[in-house]
Amino acid sequence: MMKRIFALLLCAATLLTCFAFVGCEFEDKKKTEKKEEDKGQYITAYLTDNVYDLDPVKAYTNDALANVVSLMFDTLFKLDENGKVKKSLVEEYVIEENEAAGEYTMKLYLKATNWSDGTAVSANDIVFAWKRLLEVDANYEAASLLFDIKNARAAKEGDASIDDVGIYPAEQQMLEINFEGKIDYDQFMLNLTSLALAPLRDDIVSKSDDWAKK
Repeated sequence: MMKRIFALLLCAATLLTCFAFVGCEFEDKKKTEKKEEDKGQYITAYLTDNVYDLDPVKAYTNDALANVVSLMFDTLFKLDENGKVKKSLVEEYVIEENEAAGEYTMKLYLKATNWSDGTAVSANDIVFAWKRLLEVDANYEAASLLFDIKNARAAKEGDASIDDVGIYPAEQQMLEINFEGKIDYDQFMLNLTSLALAPLRDDIVSKSDDWAKK
């Protein structure tokens, strides 16, 4: 009788061990499948129009596009949850005024930030993006956001060279802006929260006419 009870207990222990291994194998399989399915976070965006072109300039008049482009491009300044302007790509800014000489300048110092391929975001990227708006043949409404800058309006209207516009990459991470006169600096920084004024890469945009559709 004792031998029979011992044999039954031995069988039960063997079965439990098998179930344990099967359970572990099943759990490992679930973890592997979950890991394979985990390809990053998902962001749900509600769009009113189909989005075919991710050029940030066109987000100026297209709310649906702005919802997507705002996830891809950063601006110099942003609005916080209270509607207040805060620094984004800009780390620090300095305003200099020389009323006697009629010189009004803003210097923007950029954070050390990279594009997705590791290339540093530079003041040249801002100059390129803004001059692109101000070209005579460019039909961008957002160009008016820059009209406080010296010669910006004149360049847009064909009365000055685009090279005479008062924006200069003084250093790789510093942009110097010269204004027509004393301006409302708070309003200008509010303008710089627009996606239409986000930095762009000359080497990418100039490569293809449909760069923003790929």
